[in-house]
Amino acid sequence: MLGSLTPWPATGHPRCNRPLLVRGSVPFGVGGTCQCANQLFVAGDALTLVKPWRDSGGRRILGDKEGDVDEVVTSENAVQGIAEILIQVSDTERSLRFYRDGLGLLFAPTGYGDGSFEAKVGQVKLLLHPDFDDSLRSITRGAGVLIHLWVPDADAYCAQLRSRGVPVLDEPADRPWGRHFSVVDPDGYRIDVLGQLKSVSASAAR
Repeated sequence: MLGSLTPWPATGHPRCNRPLLVRGSVPFGVGGTCQCANQLFVAGDALTLVKPWRDSGGRRILGDKEGDVDEVVTSENAVQGIAEILIQVSDTERSLRFYRDGLGLLFAPTGYGDGSFEAKVGQVKLLLHPDFDDSLRSITRGAGVLIHLWVPDADAYCAQLRSRGVPVLDEPADRPWGRHFSVVDPDGYRIDVLGQLKSVSASAAR
């Protein structure tokens, strides 16, 4: 959230004369969209990275002085989304029992011929793949990376997991990011489950 944007009335972008946008009193982009506080502006169909400079009045401007343009990102070479998340597992059948039979994710063979399985979770594909990185045998898996699943009712889903024999690390509790609890898969990967805050759910039910 970039906050409230207002036109900078004194000047426009040197190339297209679109009004610069400001957050507070600092100009930082042109056009109707800005992706990064001082880095990106929209010009036509391309996102252009530019370096800010100061005009004679000391105002910080994103302009087209020679050498300002760092890179052009068009719709053809910009990131469009996350294609898949791949989890290496030491025992595929054991992992399927956890993710498919325990968590209820609908995994099916990928057809790649490598023993991997995939499930569509929202707009993201989740892959379970037999180990191909030997270094995993000597380290703790999942360090520094967490997968967050979303469910409408974290408490109901937690009870469902327990009924299927899935160990739960902690009881569902309201956190700033949502109703939250955690489980750990057979290889030690921690999976966080998020849901609607219980206080919000209670208010909506009144």
